[in-house]
Amino acid sequence: MAGELIDFANRIGNITDPAALKRIAGKAGYAGKKAGLDAAVSDLGGDRSFSGFGRPIPLGVGYDDLGAMVHLNFRPAGLWKLAESGRSPGKQIFPRNREALRTPDGPRASSTVGAWGGKGTYTKAVADARREVPKAAAKQFRVEIAKVVH
Repeated sequence: MAGELIDFANRIGNITDPAALKRIAGKAGYAGKKAGLDAAVSDLGGDRSFSGFGRPIPLGVGYDDLGAMVHLNFRPAGLWKLAESGRSPGKQIFPRNREALRTPDGPRASSTVGAWGGKGTYTKAVADARREVPKAAAKQFRVEIAKVVH
């Protein structure tokens, strides 16, 4: 009987094994990453990038495993800010000496930048991640306990 209790105590101690904690943090980080990317897809479309930009740069989410914690990285930060709050209208640009502006589409006499209202993408991504990360960590924790107990 005492040998069985010692064996059970040793198996329970395996839950705090660094490899088990790394698996739990990995599942939690992946869930946060997926929640952030899903928010970007719902607001910007499947490619997660803004239309009308010269080169499409998709919004991305990564995570750093900090042991018992996970840190989500939303990048590029400027584009996440643009998706969150939009941009104010720009001024009309007139070239000096009334020469045409050179653009990839050909010369143009003037240029304006229009306003764009943000969609609150970052706020949605953070709220979704705060909901999904603990769920994923708890689910993986139950898996780790099941490995030890059985």
